Amino acid sequence: MKKLTSILLLLLFVWTVQAQTAREEIRANRYLSANNYYAYPTPTAKQTAAPKGYEPFYISTYMRHGSRYLIDPNDYRFPKQTLLKADSLNKLTATGKNTLDIVLRMADMAEGRLGELTSVGARQHRGIAKRMYTNFPQIFADGTEVDVRSTVVIRCILSMTSECLQLQAMNPNLCIKNDASYHDMYYMNPPAKDLSKIASSDKVKKVQKDFEATHVRPQRLMKTLFTDEAYVKANVDEARLMRRLFDLACNMQSHDTDMQLYSLFTDEECYDLWSCNNLYWYLTHALLELNHYGESYPDVEKLSEQWRAYDIFPMASNVQFVFFHKKGSNDVLVKVLLNEKEAKLPVKTDVAPYYHWKDVESYYREKLDKYQHI
Repeated sequence: MKKLTSILLLLLFVWTVQAQTAREEIRANRYLSANNYYAYPTPTAKQTAAPKGYEPFYISTYMRHGSRYLIDPNDYRFPKQTLLKADSLNKLTATGKNTLDIVLRMADMAEGRLGELTSVGARQHRGIAKRMYTNFPQIFADGTEVDVRSTVVIRCILSMTSECLQLQAMNPNLCIKNDASYHDMYYMNPPAKDLSKIASSDKVKKVQKDFEATHVRPQRLMKTLFTDEAYVKANVDEARLMRRLFDLACNMQSHDTDMQLYSLFTDEECYDLWSCNNLYWYLTHALLELNHYGESYPDVEKLSEQWRAYDIFPMASNVQFVFFHKKGSNDVLVKVLLNEKEAKLPVKTDVAPYYHWKDVESYYREKLDKYQHI
């Protein structure tokens, strides 16, 4: 009987553990402040050998698309128009003029490509596929059926294609079938209306708004960009401009370019702007409970030391469920990899980081059933 490998391209939100503080990590590597724009890092973690006699036979993988252009046209348009207007009135400093030049070049690059996969994103998925094949070669034997499905979004389809091409190159005898159809959207990208109500509640919005009021401080940046403080006060949405320029700075790692805007920001500003975005993701997404990140953290000022989105879902983030069986036994084990690192599940096990599938399935079916009745 042929083995069946299921690789599903889809966004899930999951978690891992930290050693340094987030402030220290971001100071050492500003790219981390990009959070969900963070370009997928090449993993170095080693795999723990399976219990004696167990061999991998099936893998189900859920993946986010790779690095992309920004999606909202205003991500480019708003800073472009704000800086162009100021420049026409001679209100920009030399730094402001240089920033405008970079924003114009980025906006031109993104013209007609909003949200699309970049070459960086395609390489990320080829690398993931190559390592998956290398880590679990038994699963990708000749004749293995690989069923790959994507949402109907172009960046996801192209991410899927990159993975398939890499797998096919490594073993031309794989039987790969891929598809992207509205037929599958009900489970590939479910609406989760009940959970959305919680995430968009007035209480959640207030927490976010209050936090941003104390952590978004654009005054220094405005003085760096503009020559006239009175003009800024009367004509510029300072906080919005700061956030949009930061988004552009963060997402430049999604491109093969030597342009950068990170130098506009101090270490503390990078940390503060990251923490606002980090809080947003924490307040709106938390189901799979990998490692300890399904827990609640009531003090949002201390959240960054417990919950860091850049470890969870950078561009091309993925969760791999790898299944193992043993000849003569009905017991199936599963190991979960978060971004190719072994993860802990909220389920008891005597063979960590492996878990008995019957226990894992029971736990999550009960959890999903509970949320369906919120």
